Amino acid sequence: MSSKLPVVAVMGTTGAGKTKLSVDIAKAFDGEVINADAMQVYRGLDIITNKATKQEMQGIPHHLMDIKDPGEQMHVTEWVTMAMRTIDDIHSRKKLPIIVGGTSYWLQNLLFTNRLVTNKTPNSVTVDENLQSSLNRLDSTQRNLYARLPDPPPLASVDPEGTLELWKLLEALDPDMASRWHWKDSRKVLRSLQIIAEHGRMASDVIRDQDDNSPDSRYQTLVFWPYTQKEILDERLDRRVDDMVKSGLLDEIRTLHQIAGPSVDHTSGIYQSIGFKEFEEYLRNPSVETFRDGVEAMKRATRKYAVYQTKWTRRKFIPLASSCPDTWTYILDTSNPSEWEPIKTQGVDITSSFLMGSSLPSPSSLSPLAGELLLDTIKILSPSEVISAQKRVPCDVCTQDARDPFLVMASEWVEHTKSRNHQRKIENKKKRERNMERLRLKLEKERIQNSQVSISRISNDRAGNLLGASIGIPG
Repeated sequence: MSSKLPVVAVMGTTGAGKTKLSVDIAKAFDGEVINADAMQVYRGLDIITNKATKQEMQGIPHHLMDIKDPGEQMHVTEWVTMAMRTIDDIHSRKKLPIIVGGTSYWLQNLLFTNRLVTNKTPNSVTVDENLQSSLNRLDSTQRNLYARLPDPPPLASVDPEGTLELWKLLEALDPDMASRWHWKDSRKVLRSLQIIAEHGRMASDVIRDQDDNSPDSRYQTLVFWPYTQKEILDERLDRRVDDMVKSGLLDEIRTLHQIAGPSVDHTSGIYQSIGFKEFEEYLRNPSVETFRDGVEAMKRATRKYAVYQTKWTRRKFIPLASSCPDTWTYILDTSNPSEWEPIKTQGVDITSSFLMGSSLPSPSSLSPLAGELLLDTIKILSPSEVISAQKRVPCDVCTQDARDPFLVMASEWVEHTKSRNHQRKIENKKKRERNMERLRLKLEKERIQNSQVSISRISNDRAGNLLGASIGIPG
């Protein structure tokens, strides 16, 4: 029997029932909840971050919520360290840690080892030959930039030239990592450069070294993935946005804009919250139309984020969890919340067997939906394969400005080319080309007609001159 201590994790999309399930399990097994939602670590702003209410918590302690001020950063390494300490504390009091949230990347790096690049002190590292060769080829401006990496990094919306120069520095030192990030994603570009400085090697080489370190479970882990069918979830999420607006969402957004000031990075911290960017036009120009547009934009963004969460879980988390010992993953069908009691019973029964060390049911046997979602086995990618899979390539069809190409992950290229947006742009491009061809043919026809008229006039003039000459009339 494993000596690892037990934890329960509840993950998945927003609106699928994570909070409800985690509280039910906590009440049944004397558990405490640890927040794994990147937006809910921030104080206040309970509506836009969709925190559980006191009533929904039902007296169950919730940790790692409201621990950062808006504007501060919470990096994955910091959260993992805090979460591990919290888990140790809960275990020391003979209680069950239950980690809950939709930030799957955080959960993945907490539950499994050998997934994060560790920090080193730059002064203590030796630069390897490959990196030194690249450093020698830098011009003076790039060398100065590398010696004084800006932290925080420049924002593309405020300083596009500085942001692009930062990316070009990474491209000069580590092309593989540069192809992984959009040049506007200055935080990830900076982090790659910091890894290079800390390790004295290309960041891509540091990550490739992880291929030799097989992932392992940090704890005995029972994972629940509450899953709601997309059509039902979409309707549920739309209603949630309407409820958030009625509960005072716009007041929170106004407060957040006052904190952010005029220059804000929408990819950083709390400012990534869905709703913050979507209502900017309404706050600048309040009207019935801009309000309606803001609501619809927030609904679209929420539905899109739920799709992203599902893809991440299926393509990355589930394969990793399946490859690790001491980890069991179960999908619970939460499409019909009016029948919650059977869902609760299922979760509690599995948790009971897990904690007692009894045999556990086959994950695909819980429901037809579970069997369907687990039917396709997806190969887990090694860290070096992730670099290749996340390489970004430009899409000429979707690019509107050559200076700012539309980039797509190489691994998602086929899916992108089949998307409605890409196909619509191909059709629009074909229409423009057909229209241009019609215009070209029309102009060519007019040119030929004009040429024929000119030739006819010249011929008539010449004929007149010849006739005049024959009868003695001066030309």
